[in-house]
Amino acid sequence: MGGLGALLVYFMGKPLYDRNYALPFYLGALILFLSSLLVVTFIKEPEEYRRKDPNVVKKERLVKRSFEELLENLKDVFVSREKSLLFMLLSILFWFIAFNAIETFFMSYAKFEIGIKESTGVLVLGFSPWLS
Repeated sequence: MGGLGALLVYFMGKPLYDRNYALPFYLGALILFLSSLLVVTFIKEPEEYRRKDPNVVKKERLVKRSFEELLENLKDVFVSREKSLLFMLLSILFWFIAFNAIETFFMSYAKFEIGIKESTGVLVLGFSPWLS
């Protein structure tokens, strides 16, 4: 969903921004509102996560069990003799850090260094995943 949203912003952002610079933000707010409404309307939570009564002890046990499972999984990743999973997770982390850094500062680079409009920079950024 994040990739689909990014493509929508990159390729629909230029014509909307050229028409009025606030239109991409209005469209993003509308899509976010509608998708949240769809999730709340159609997604039913599993019975164990539904709140039947305000019993805090049950909720605390569920949170404690979740953290115990998380720690167990992290221990499996870091303590295991096989390090390929750890290296794969680290490579994905660094990939996202690098791409988000480029994505964040690309508009400033495009506008001030290359000299293109912001809307054209958004369109160029839409093709960037296929350029690597």
